[in-house]
Amino acid sequence: MMKIMMLFIILLIFPVFIGAVSYNLNSYNKVIYVSTTGSDSLGNGSEGNPYATVNKAVEAAASSGDAIYIKPGEYDVTNSYSFGQNSGLNNFGKNVDFIGVPKETVLYIHGEIATDRDMHFYSGTGFSKIYNMFFIRNSNNRSTNYMNSFFGFGFVQGEIYNSVFKTINCPAPSLTYNNSGAVSVKVYNSVFDLETNMVNSYTGASNTTQIINSVSDYSFAISDGNYYSNNLTNASFDSNYNILTSGWQNTGTGLDPDGSQADLGVYGGLNSWNSFPTVPEASNVLMMLLGMLVIMMSLKNQI
Repeated sequence: MMKIMMLFIILLIFPVFIGAVSYNLNSYNKVIYVSTTGSDSLGNGSEGNPYATVNKAVEAAASSGDAIYIKPGEYDVTNSYSFGQNSGLNNFGKNVDFIGVPKETVLYIHGEIATDRDMHFYSGTGFSKIYNMFFIRNSNNRSTNYMNSFFGFGFVQGEIYNSVFKTINCPAPSLTYNNSGAVSVKVYNSVFDLETNMVNSYTGASNTTQIINSVSDYSFAISDGNYYSNNLTNASFDSNYNILTSGWQNTGTGLDPDGSQADLGVYGGLNSWNSFPTVPEASNVLMMLLGMLVIMMSLKNQI
């Protein structure tokens, strides 16, 4: 009986290390860490000595091959890159990925204090994959579609997984804005927490943006030239973004971590918030390993 109980404990601990996610920190050349307790002047971007701002981490990243891991907390990304009327998360033209902690990594865009005309969530001209972010944008009642687009302007590209986009004081939300460039962003298993229906995007060139397996409490502007697939609109969800409306289970493209057909929203797909997509702190990992060692030694003594 004791052996069975010990094996059961191991099975409970082991999945912490094998969360089914589509990214692997070991696959990057370098992982740069950001924390609310970090320092841009004294930090070096390591897990033990992180930077304080996302901007500093992007500046320190190589042109390609690195990832930025943003620890729990709220970070101001209002004017992240001096490039015309951009705002929100920006990769400075680098091919760098951004990884957050589900429900806990918040990127805030302060439209009420920003001088830019337009308020975007993401404006990266390099190619980035973004995981588990909680974006909040206060548009300060900017009144037209191009001022309130989610992705823009110019040439914007990337992929976003299992993230939340929450609008505040945004009377005319639109998905994309470009004038002479092109917006090519794919959004998977995300939630759009809006205050009103989306309006048509402002398009001067080509849009190839895709929204897939996602959920919104209002309607998308499906005639705006963007691509929408397997989404649930006019839905209800709670404060943790659990979906309260039917039609979200086993209706998405791809798979959930258990191998079943993907659910919609942030709790679906390979980066489901129900999996374990975060990386344990080094001290926690050490304690877990020591615990497993003690358990294995106890098992050995029982044999």
